[in-house]
Amino acid sequence: MLLRYQDNLIPPVNGVECRLAFSVLVMRDLAGSTWRKTRQPCPPWRRQEGPVSKPVRLVLGIATLWPLAYLLIFMGFVFSMLLRGNSQPQGGRDLPSGVIAIFVLHGITIVWLWVLLAIYIYNVFHNDRVDKDKKALWAVVLFLGNMIAMPIYWYLYIGTDDSSPPTSAEE
Repeated sequence: MLLRYQDNLIPPVNGVECRLAFSVLVMRDLAGSTWRKTRQPCPPWRRQEGPVSKPVRLVLGIATLWPLAYLLIFMGFVFSMLLRGNSQPQGGRDLPSGVIAIFVLHGITIVWLWVLLAIYIYNVFHNDRVDKDKKALWAVVLFLGNMIAMPIYWYLYIGTDDSSPPTSAEE
């Protein structure tokens, strides 16, 4: 038995276009005769919505800059600890007060980076402005150089207001 999905389009509703309005599951035997067709709703993750609004793009841009800002905060904290020398409180068993705050910020930033990475890689494969032959490259670059590559990708493909693909001079 062979299974095949056929995708069908519907007109936009309230300005939102859905690439897959529904899928039709066609079951065929090896001879090619159709056994059964069922209509299934379009799953939400397969729907294509309109362009992202400007406030959402700005929030994503600010969220993208946090890991770089945290890197500077962390480096400043470590250097200040080194310059102060032995900063152990009396007894030497308690942690300095700033270490716990940096530890918590470090954990939050790591989770933040993983969430941003998921958002950006999803965007790479669903953004029409990224050339098809560069999608896999951008996914690898974002995964390996995330803190540096994410602001660059945001500037090239998300932060700009026009919906046309960037010219070769911008890339």
